[in-house]
Amino acid sequence: MIDTTTESKLRNIVGRESRSLFQYVDEAYPWASAGEDGMLAQLHQMIADEREVCGRLVDLLARRCHSYPYLGSYPNWFTTINFVSLDHLLPLLVESEARSLGELECNLPEVTDAEALAVVQHLVDVKRSHLASLKSMTVAHPENAVTVR
Repeated sequence: MIDTTTESKLRNIVGRESRSLFQYVDEAYPWASAGEDGMLAQLHQMIADEREVCGRLVDLLARRCHSYPYLGSYPNWFTTINFVSLDHLLPLLVESEARSLGELECNLPEVTDAEALAVVQHLVDVKRSHLASLKSMTVAHPENAVTVR
């Protein structure tokens, strides 16, 4: 059995990560030119990687006899990025992934179950790698390097 603090943190992580901008993009059909197909495929793979790790957290909760966390809906403002270009989207994703990584790093000390901690640490590692990749994609396309918000 997972202690209540860890269970609460895992539920929050699953809910937050499942309804993140990164996950929404997978359903938003970003537009890419013919030369950006590889970058779009890489983005979809990164999204799938994070979804898989979140699935491991859900599986852990289920194995420990906890119910599936309520996910709710995506934030309404996400609908403004449907069908947008990668040029517009990449800076938003860098900002979103950086914020998400920071929240996860703050959650690490609060997860006391060893197995759960290993999965959350893996998610942190995956996000670090993805953030570096997103930054590289943005640098490779200088037109993307605009300040958003």
